Amino acid sequence: MDMGPVAVIVPAGILEVDHDPLNVIFGTSRDNADCIEHWWSRRGPLCARIK
Repeated sequence: MDMGPVAVIVPAGILEVDHDPLNVIFGTSRDNADCIEHWWSRRGPLCARIK
């Protein structure tokens, strides 16, 4: 039985200092743009003062 990895996942995190949640997202790319877009799609409406 082969136990080798199927994919490599890369962690990326965003700490919201004002609200305390730490968001850790795992993806298959080292490109942080995917992480930021995912975070913004979920948290953006709660951060209306940021443009």
